[in-house]
Amino acid sequence: MVFILLGLASSLVIVFSYWSKPRFLVGIDMKALDAMFSVREPVAPPKDVVIVAVDEKSVNELGRWPWTRVKTAGIFRNLKSAKAVAVDIVYSEPESKEADEALAKAVKDAGNVVLGFFFRDDSTKAHGEAELGQIRRSKIGLIRAVGADESQSRNQTLPVVEFGGVETNIPRIGAAAAGFGVFNIIPQEDGTYRVSNLVYLYDGDIYPTLPVSALKKFYDGDIILYTAPYGIDSLEINDKTIPLDEEGAFQLNFYGPGGSFKTYSAVDVINGKVSPDTFKDKLVFVGVTEKGIYDIRPTPVDALFPGVEILATIAGNVIDNRFLIHDTRVVIFDIAMIVIMAVVLSVIIAFVSSTFLSLLIFGGLIVALVFFDFHLFSSYNIRPGVVYPILSLCLTYISTEAFRTIVVEKKSRFLKKAFSTYVSPQLVAEISKNPDSLKLGGEKREISVLFSDIRGFTTLSERLTPVEL
Repeated sequence: MVFILLGLASSLVIVFSYWSKPRFLVGIDMKALDAMFSVREPVAPPKDVVIVAVDEKSVNELGRWPWTRVKTAGIFRNLKSAKAVAVDIVYSEPESKEADEALAKAVKDAGNVVLGFFFRDDSTKAHGEAELGQIRRSKIGLIRAVGADESQSRNQTLPVVEFGGVETNIPRIGAAAAGFGVFNIIPQEDGTYRVSNLVYLYDGDIYPTLPVSALKKFYDGDIILYTAPYGIDSLEINDKTIPLDEEGAFQLNFYGPGGSFKTYSAVDVINGKVSPDTFKDKLVFVGVTEKGIYDIRPTPVDALFPGVEILATIAGNVIDNRFLIHDTRVVIFDIAMIVIMAVVLSVIIAFVSSTFLSLLIFGGLIVALVFFDFHLFSSYNIRPGVVYPILSLCLTYISTEAFRTIVVEKKSRFLKKAFSTYVSPQLVAEISKNPDSLKLGGEKREISVLFSDIRGFTTLSERLTPVEL
């Protein structure tokens, strides 16, 4: 009973840690997720999402980046058949009237281009109504609270990341776009990109990120933001519901290392080497992948992951409903595993006296738990808390073995020392195993007794001294 109580106490300590989320444990849990991503086999992304990349080949053939906008316009002229084209580039400064007009015309003629812009905290640049007016077209107007009316949702303060400055496209180019989206991506504390905020707050309004705006164009639908008392609940685009955390962050479910998405060189698109029909009805992301230009992000699957491919990953996850699940059901499952694994191990240790055998069982349970959690992750996209049940097992093992060493084995050593002088080693071992058998009055058993004598012993003993006898 004491062992079970120790197991329950250990599990409660870990449940409290799971709920309070101390920073160092969250960091360990993130690394565990990284390990599962690195071990999992790559998954084929949806064919509806492709990338047109300013890659090494394009830079080698067309010269250093950035290119003149007259040249860049050729990309959009050959992407007219796509449903949506998301541009992970901002044209914030004029080049020349001719170049800007050429790019604006190509964007307008395509009619499917969603331009990118980004927020910043250190901006001192003043923007006119023409520049700010273009991005206000993309703000989320439909905000609904779960279980409440829309007026309540608009009065709610949301824990969304807020910026004070913005870098927009110049009005001549921005006016031609079919939409806009933010392409800010914020790394986690260790500098790794595992999540991406899908909404940001600027000047009192909520703005969607580039992949969300691109999906809006792709599905020709509306964006609805759902809130809850704790913050953001989800985003909805047509019949697609995107799960978010309370700050509006989305858990990336990577398909594999950089290059997993079908990628076409920008130079081949500009020169017409790729047929425009290739992009028919697709969602195309245009961005830079050449490492020297350095739009590269460290991720769990690749230390040199193109930033544009993170945006494509978000869109791909939404299109094929490939979301990492960590909802209330998974939280309940995690807590249940923390408690159950601790109780199971404590019961086993209570009945296994060998420390070596209990250590093997302890290790076996950890291995089984890791394999089970990885199966849930790789087969069902469930993201369990791997670290916390393992910590529960560790704390249970340490506490129960410490109790056995300090209390049980100490008592055993005392009994061995007390009785070894008077009874056989076998009986001492039996007493150590079951000290409760020692009681006044003895024990009543049905036994057989053999009485024997040594011939001539009496005569012999009379002639010997006690020492000789």
